[in-house]
Amino acid sequence: MVFPHGCYVVGEVEPVKDFDASAGGRFVQARDKHTGELVWRVAVMDGDPTLKPAQKTVAVKILAPVQPIPQRPDHQGQRPRPARRTIRE
Repeated sequence: MVFPHGCYVVGEVEPVKDFDASAGGRFVQARDKHTGELVWRVAVMDGDPTLKPAQKTVAVKILAPVQPIPQRPDHQGQRPRPARRTIRE
């Protein structure tokens, strides 16, 4: 199981660059080779309390036709909401 203790969005959702198609200062967003969906990347924090701080944050790729928008915590200083509940189209 991936993220058995949950994961939390800690960064912005960004498009992934297609390095083969991008040239001359032109940005082309990557597409999944199997589905053709656009590829997005977001930093998440693993909720596993046994991990060292340097191991907690990882990049997760998301396939979606439009940029996913994670919900923000309602109050400043509130713990981020679990990613499985925050990513929506």
